Amino acid sequence: MIKRISAAYAIFLGSDLIISWFIIGMVLREHLTWHEWGQILAINLVIALIEMVGAVRILHVRELKITAMTRKVQGMLRNEEPAHILLKKTDEYYALTMAINQLQTHQQKLLRAKAQQGEELKLLLSYLPIGVMVIDNYRKVELANPAMAELLQTPISSHRHPFVQDIQQFELVALINKVFEDKTTRRQVITLPGMPTEKRVEATVVYTSTSEDFFQILVLLYDITEISTVEQMQMDFLTNASHELKTPVTAINGFAETLLAGAKNDPATLDQFLNIIQQESQQLSELVQDILSLSRIESQSVTQHDLTSVNLADLVDDQLAVLQQLAGVKQVTLHNEVPADSQVTTDQKKMVEVLKKFVVQRD
Repeated sequence: MIKRISAAYAIFLGSDLIISWFIIGMVLREHLTWHEWGQILAINLVIALIEMVGAVRILHVRELKITAMTRKVQGMLRNEEPAHILLKKTDEYYALTMAINQLQTHQQKLLRAKAQQGEELKLLLSYLPIGVMVIDNYRKVELANPAMAELLQTPISSHRHPFVQDIQQFELVALINKVFEDKTTRRQVITLPGMPTEKRVEATVVYTSTSEDFFQILVLLYDITEISTVEQMQMDFLTNASHELKTPVTAINGFAETLLAGAKNDPATLDQFLNIIQQESQQLSELVQDILSLSRIESQSVTQHDLTSVNLADLVDDQLAVLQQLAGVKQVTLHNEVPADSQVTTDQKKMVEVLKKFVVQRD
């Protein structure tokens, strides 16, 4: 500011000296006395002093406006909200201050929108059932949601830190390192250790790049433990169903062939075989219904039993009569060695399935 004042004062002083030179020439030509000449010079110096004071005042006001605008811009850079600068429309800095005020308003809108998007993203990630982790190009964690911490069974710090502090499962670490090396998105099913049971997850590691020098790795973990369990249950069900279907189909076919071969001429044998065929047909119908509805898989965790008191020896005799045809084909002899007075409390249908499955497997 002192330099600006000195420069302005020098300009005023120079112009006054030029004017004084012309006045002195006029005084000499008019033959004025030295006293009169001194008065004129004094008046000129007073005018120069007044001009200097005015210049200082003008420069000071300008300096205050420039300082205010500078502080406002610096505050905007620090994401602060300094007050608007208000000037008259006739002021030389009016257009500049209005542009700065409008820039600040626009910046505040952008910052509020960014903050709102950030909060919405945090809220979305906090309720997202998929584990999410963002790793920067320095292999440090920038962001992770609660689902990721739950799947990894470790607390994840909100501060930037190496991802290997959180991820210690070898397959997953190797998968992430491969993406860092070849910069290609990869996917793999991985088993994560955990308590009380391990988890099966589908790990997707996505490579994203915004420029040549900056990229990020997005790790997504989707828990497929329940899906894998259901798939295994379906496979087990189909395997068991194939064994259970074999018995009634074989029995029905065997007894039907025996009847067609001449046993139908004996009324007692006819009635016995027809009852067995009817029972096995009913059992076969129930098995088919189970296959169509997959009711067993859906009810594995809440299986209900119809418990009754059953004479085990009589139940075994009934099943031996059904299985004689299958045993004859396989040249196997079946004997009931269960004591006649064996009374048990069980689900009769389930017990029949167990007996048939045992015989088929042994066969």
